[in-house]
Amino acid sequence: MVWRIILALVIVLAAFAGSTWVGSTGLLHTLGPDAWTLWWEIRVPRVATGAAVGTLLALSGAGMQSVLRNPLADPYLLGTAGGAGLAAVLAMAFKIPAPGVELAAFGGALVAILLVAAFAGARRGFDEQRVVLVGVAAGALFGAATNVVLAMADDSELRGMIFWLLGDLGGVEGWRLVGLLVAALLALLWACLDARAIDAIAWGDAIARDLGVDASAARMRTVALAAFATAIAVANVGAIGFVGFAAPHIARRLFGADARIALPGAAALGASVVMLADACARTLAAPQLLPVGVFTALIGVPVLLHQLIRGSR
Repeated sequence: MVWRIILALVIVLAAFAGSTWVGSTGLLHTLGPDAWTLWWEIRVPRVATGAAVGTLLALSGAGMQSVLRNPLADPYLLGTAGGAGLAAVLAMAFKIPAPGVELAAFGGALVAILLVAAFAGARRGFDEQRVVLVGVAAGALFGAATNVVLAMADDSELRGMIFWLLGDLGGVEGWRLVGLLVAALLALLWACLDARAIDAIAWGDAIARDLGVDASAARMRTVALAAFATAIAVANVGAIGFVGFAAPHIARRLFGADARIALPGAAALGASVVMLADACARTLAAPQLLPVGVFTALIGVPVLLHQLIRGSR
């Protein structure tokens, strides 16, 4: 499969690229103690984190675009990133240690999900347009509150807050990394098992009903899983934008619309995009580290503009 080859090549490139190119003068000659420490303790965890986060965001975006039948949908549509971002910068403002910031971000994401579900009237049934509108409003509200916190923050705190909001793959290791990888594998398993239902809903509720799919239940299940997957990704690395929007579109262009192929393809592309973006962030301004979200935006914005131009025709 093409997506497997792409993913393997990107993993190799991202593992060796950086301010110091491990293996640039020959792998066997450079893998001394320092090079091994650099590669195994710093590069490999970052690559694994990027692969897991890209997978979670891409699968979330692909699922939401299909079940909401909205090509502009992305994982942050439900205000998940906004809630996580507000909680994280508040935790930083109160000088809470790093583990507390991540827990606060996850809690903020869950609060955002619950608020959107409550105001969208989940008990009255799932309505795509209402959920989208409430999600956009919640995201704007959380964004405004985050800007207030940033404006009042000290200069010493501001850089860390902005860097987190733009995405950073560093510091995810140990059991946190294992949990992130397990979450990505579970999301991929869900995508493979639920691909038939997602495909049916994309064609419309009437066709889904004819195929024996409960469209309402499958839609709520997909949106809930997408929201939780996004919350896990954002809590660990911050808000990395455009991956969940761009990867599904590129996957459908390369692999077709069949969810059984497009969803794993989107996961591989999402992982590849985040890993490549992190390699660029570590390399282009070395030794200074740039936010990953800057480079994912450089990929996602052209895809968004193409989609808008295509939709206006």
